[in-house]
Formats: sequence, structure tokens, C-alpha cells
Amino acid sequence: MGLGPPGDQPRHRSPRRRGRVARPRPRQRARPARRPPRSSRGADVTAVDTSPAQHQRATTRYPDIPGLRPVCADAVSHLRDADPYDLIYSVGSVPYLDPDRLLPVLANGLKPGGLLLFSALHTNSGGTRPSNEVAPRPEILRLPGTTQDHPVDMWVLTPQLWEDLLVQHGLTVEAVTAIDSDKPDNHVSYRLYVARRPQRVPSRPRTSAPPPPHAAVGMGIIVHGPGGVLLGRHRRRTWELAGVH
Repeated sequence: MGLGPPGDQPRHRSPRRRGRVARPRPRQRARPARRPPRSSRGADVTAVDTSPAQHQRATTRYPDIPGLRPVCADAVSHLRDADPYDLIYSVGSVPYLDPDRLLPVLANGLKPGGLLLFSALHTNSGGTRPSNEVAPRPEILRLPGTTQDHPVDMWVLTPQLWEDLLVQHGLTVEAVTAIDSDKPDNHVSYRLYVARRPQRVPSRPRTSAPPPPHAAVGMGIIVHGPGGVLLGRHRRRTWELAGVH
């Protein structure tokens, strides 16, 4: 499953400008391939985008690609209803959604052993570095092929915060790769995250044998009252706390 980048009509949230979010021209390119996966590769691909215009472009450009299914929907709503995927990837889209809303469905949307790959802004063109708290901040988005700037809110977090959030939702972070511009005057930097949903831990074989003891005393109940502590007298004439076995 692939999550598309922001559509043609981003939600305007804040008038403050802190630098423009522009995709760098990195040595390691983070842009998706122009050609979608083909059926010869054995993959069924669901491409999700919330923008009707972007969805229309995809269906027009790739009308007859076997295994490709473009879906116009909210990513969170789609993941709640869809069967789990082997792989979910997103190029620059994850930071536009509240992690507390998105990450639970992303984790549940993966099969055991499935991979999550996404890129996230680390430093914008103005040199503003990531935040140390899980909160959105205003950024400026310029859509590819346009000159118009759009104020948006983004969760621009440190790699440690992203890792903490992913682990909190049951995923294991396998790699974090820096993607920087090859131009010295361009401060834009992204991070590529690779996380995996662990395989299910198999249960122990069922047996009729009792569980092995782990303590000399199982459980004790102490009843305290005006007369002192309640004790019981064992048949072997020893005193013990009530309830001890």
C-alpha cells in the first residue's frame, strides 16, 4: 500500500512562515518511481490519496496497470477497514497527520512481519531543525510544478521521537537514513524510516502437567484488626497466615 503526498488543496492552518518545505535533490533519491509496480513483479498495489484531483491523475495516467488499485480515501479510514498489508510506504505524507491518529492504524494495518517505510521532514529550507515535542508546527508547502506557497501544519519530529512513537505502537525500527540535498545552500533534509511489525510469538504447546512453581510461598492474606493479625493454625500445629499454601 502506498500513501500519496499532500493533494492539490492542503488545509490552511497557520499564517506563520518558518521556511519552505521543498523536496531536495538528494544523492539518494526519495522520490517514487515514475512507473508503478507491474504484475510481473507479483505485487498487488493499493495507492491511497485523499485528493480527488490526484486520484483522477493516477487513474488517467495508469488506467490498465495489472495489480494497481488507486483509492481516493482518507488513509486512516482506509486502514481501519482494509485487510493488513505486507508493506506500507509513504513519501513525505506521514508528517501531515497526527501521529496519535495515524500510527495505531498503520501498525494494525501491517501483517506480522510486515514493513513500514516513510520519509519525514527533518530540517526545512530555512534551517529550522526538528521539534523535541510531539506537536505540529507551521510550515510552507509548495506543490511540485507550481510557484504558490501553502501554509500547513506538520509534525516535524526528531528521529528519537519518531522511534519512540513507533515502538510505543508495537513496531521495531530497523533503519533511519538521512537524505540531504547535494546543494550547500539548501538546508532541506529528510529522514527515511524503516520499521517492522514483529512476528507473533507462538504460544507454548498445551499440556496436562501443572505449571512449574516459581516461589516457595504462593499467596498470603493478612487481616488486621483491633485484636491483631489473623493467623491460622495448621494441622501440623504450626501457625501461618490465612490463605498461605
